[in-house]
Amino acid sequence: MKNLITCLVVCALSGLTFAETWTVDDNDDGSADFNNIQAAVDAAIDGDEIVVMEGIYYEHDINTLGKSILIEGSINTSGELLAVVHGNWQGSVFVCDSGETNSTVFKNLIITGGSAFSGAGMYIEESSPSLVGCKFMNNYATKGFGGGMCIIDGTLSLVDCTFVGNIGGVGGGVYNQPEYNSAHEVRGCLFQNNQAVNGNYGHGGGLKHSRGFLDISNCDFVTNSASGSGGGMSEYATNGIRIHNCTFTGNVAQGGGGLDTGGIGGCTIISSTFNGNHATMHGGAIQSASPSLYIINSRLTNNVADLMGGAVLMLYADQQPAMFVNCMIDSNTTSAGATVSVHGTIATKFVNTAIINNNGSGLYLEGWEGHQVDVHNSIVWGNTPISISVMGDLAVDVRFSDIDGGWEGEGNINT
Repeated sequence: MKNLITCLVVCALSGLTFAETWTVDDNDDGSADFNNIQAAVDAAIDGDEIVVMEGIYYEHDINTLGKSILIEGSINTSGELLAVVHGNWQGSVFVCDSGETNSTVFKNLIITGGSAFSGAGMYIEESSPSLVGCKFMNNYATKGFGGGMCIIDGTLSLVDCTFVGNIGGVGGGVYNQPEYNSAHEVRGCLFQNNQAVNGNYGHGGGLKHSRGFLDISNCDFVTNSASGSGGGMSEYATNGIRIHNCTFTGNVAQGGGGLDTGGIGGCTIISSTFNGNHATMHGGAIQSASPSLYIINSRLTNNVADLMGGAVLMLYADQQPAMFVNCMIDSNTTSAGATVSVHGTIATKFVNTAIINNNGSGLYLEGWEGHQVDVHNSIVWGNTPISISVMGDLAVDVRFSDIDGGWEGEGNINT
């Protein structure tokens, strides 16, 4: 009986496959399994790990072949990334186009030197890999989409990644065009000095997103630029977007210096900061044509629009109300309209919000019969030349607020 059990155990174990760890090192001294990443991918099977040692690896169009593997770069004791994968300006650095899922993971890699029509750093099609702690820098897709990364009909999953100095025709850092009704996450990422350069169509200096639902948290968009709209980000999500605890600083575009939002799913911004962004046309911080815009516990300061909406331009949100709750909107500048310009929005509410010390008036409200703007428990003060300007037949209800120059309504003061 003992011999029978032993035989059964041995037979069972012989059918198991254990995960392998493959090493890649470009020193060619034979200490590693491979001297290039593609060879390691070719040898790997699902569940394997590929460890890329310190060095610069000149490879392009590295294809993960649909395998559920981890490709991880080495780091030093300070957490600095040591493995650089350089596309040598000959194509995309990495390609995922074989149905990869989130079990295909890229971690702690510097991805640079990509040059392609789209997705110079990484091109993803009908695939959904995960990226953790990677840095995309100086990748160029100047005539196409996504200098750092392009995703077509896949799922975007970025955690603690950095996109710096990438250039795309649309989507300087990242271009994401997923399937409808999909969900995407960007968490703890930095987008800095990326550019979208395709003329009036060059949207999304840091990030361009359309379709699905996008959740962005703890991210920084810094000094990105777009020749079109959305210096930091441009989004047209069909199922909505949520921006939480993010900063948009020093971004530049024609419209929406920090953010251009127009997706039919609406946009919610929570506990975020927009500072020092610039629109050469409208919406220094935010330009919104979204059917709903909610801005909560956020601060918009020192933004500039050369035309309308030093901080925010809202256009035709005709399905749900736009809301500003517990916000500080101060020291913004515009040459036309006002700091917050509202055009044709069915209902807009300002609650516990301060609109102060802005150059170019505080609020410009334009609409027609059936439209309403409420200003409750708020401060509109120190704006030049006037506090509130109303155009059209919309109703304006101001209550329990401090309005520079005064305004009729229950509980209002002028102090």
